[in-house]
Amino acid sequence: MASYLAPIRKRDFAGGYASPTAHHSVREALQGFSNEWLDAAGAAKPNRCALLAPLAWRLARRAARAPDHQTFLRLTAVVTQFLWGRRARIVLRLRVGDLRCVASGAVHFQITRSKTDSRRPGGYRLAHVYPPSPFAAADYPVLNLRRLLAWHRRSGSPASAFLFAPFSSFSPGGTLSAWLRDGLPSLNAAAPLGQRYCSHSCRAGFIMSGLAAGLGLDALAQFAGLSRDVLLGNYLDALAPSSTEAHLFFGRLLPPPVALPARAAVLPL
Repeated sequence: MASYLAPIRKRDFAGGYASPTAHHSVREALQGFSNEWLDAAGAAKPNRCALLAPLAWRLARRAARAPDHQTFLRLTAVVTQFLWGRRARIVLRLRVGDLRCVASGAVHFQITRSKTDSRRPGGYRLAHVYPPSPFAAADYPVLNLRRLLAWHRRSGSPASAFLFAPFSSFSPGGTLSAWLRDGLPSLNAAAPLGQRYCSHSCRAGFIMSGLAAGLGLDALAQFAGLSRDVLLGNYLDALAPSSTEAHLFFGRLLPPPVALPARAAVLPL
C-alpha cells in the first residue's frame, strides 16, 4: 500500500465524496504496515528538515561562483524553490517565457500548471511579482535568475524551453532533492543527525524563514500555494531562528514603510 495517500483524498474530495483514508480500518492497516516496516528495517527513516536561510544564501552565492553551467543551473533551481516556496514540479516546469526580470530588480513569474488544476476546468494561471530587494547586498537569488535568462537568450532558446532542464516527470521532487544534496558537500554542509534534506526542505525553509523575517501566515500561505491548515500542520516551526539572510531573502515581501506628512501639514477634515 502506498504511503502517500493525498492524491486519493483529493480525487475523492473533487468528486464530492468523503475521504476513504479516514476510515478506522484504513488507519489500522496503515499502522500495521508501519509497524511491520519498522520491525524489518530496525528504525524509522531520517526526518525531513528545513533548509534555513543562511545555508540557502550560501547555495545562492555558490551558484553565482559555480565553475560550470550544470552546477550553476541546478543550484539556481534549488534556491528558486526556496525563494518562491513552490512545489518542485512547479519550479521544474517553468519555461523561459514564464519568467521576466525587470530593470528595477523585480522578478515577474507565472505558474500555468498546478496541482489543483483538476478542480478548475481549463486550469488557472497564477501570476506573481517579487519586488526588488531593499538592501544594498548583492541579491544572489535574483542575479542568478537574470544570468540564466541571459544565457537562454544567447543560446536562442524559445519561450517554451524549460528554464532549468528537462527532468523526470515521475519524480520532480527527487530531482531537486538530488541537486540539493549534491550541492551541500562543496559548502562542507550536511543535514543534522537523524535528519535529511530534500525538496520539502526548501518549502519548509521558505515558510520558517519568511516568518522569521516578519511575514504573516496568510501571506506565506498565499505565496506558497498552501492552505493555512497545511502550513501550520506540516511546515511551520515557531522556534525557527531569525537571521540576516532571512531578511535578505524575504524582506522584499514586507510592506514598504509609509512616509506620513508632519502633523502640521495634515489638512483639516
